[in-house]
Amino acid sequence: MRATAVSTVKTGIISIVLIMLAAAPVAALSSLDVTWRSAGSPKLPVGTTGVQIADITLTVDIGANTVSGVFWSVGYDATELTAIGAREGDNSTLTTNLPSMGNEFAPIAPGADITTVGIVTGFDQGTLGTGLVAGNTRTIGSVKFNVTNVIADGQGDVQVVIQQTGIDGIGDSSGTRCIGALSRNDCPYSFGAALVPEPTTATLVVLGLGMGAFYNRRR
Repeated sequence: MRATAVSTVKTGIISIVLIMLAAAPVAALSSLDVTWRSAGSPKLPVGTTGVQIADITLTVDIGANTVSGVFWSVGYDATELTAIGAREGDNSTLTTNLPSMGNEFAPIAPGADITTVGIVTGFDQGTLGTGLVAGNTRTIGSVKFNVTNVIADGQGDVQVVIQQTGIDGIGDSSGTRCIGALSRNDCPYSFGAALVPEPTTATLVVLGLGMGAFYNRRR
């Protein structure tokens, strides 16, 4: 009887803890991500070359601050890619429409700069309205690349960065944060990367699958 009572108490305590955890607020982490337009994902299919467009999207997570301004840059691997163009806004216009009337992101100073090898600067989108609210995603810019070379280095080839001191930063309902740095205590945002596929890895996968099939047939 005593063992049964103890077990019942333990079960009750565990149930209470699980209920408390379920009710606790989840730490929200909004993000600036990179997606290849042709693939609809951060990774291009193996063998892809030529002109490709990388879209930068802003996602505000549930429970996160409303975002009213984003000033960012895009770093890229110049040994594999050449930046040949860039634009702010979504795919069709410089202005990115946000939920609610009269609430839209528009460039502060239109025109991203691709003249520096390895980084595209001058992206800035802001609004005098509410801003992008929790649970929404919007395309806020894009960079056109020419995929010229593929190197199996295992590194992200296109990366959103907040690095220009006094220029880059994110404004949200808690103030201006992430000023001139990619990783800081006051920067509750994640920054995505996009990859150019590495044929060496793909070749190893295909070889492994082929050897597995051969082994099964031998058995």
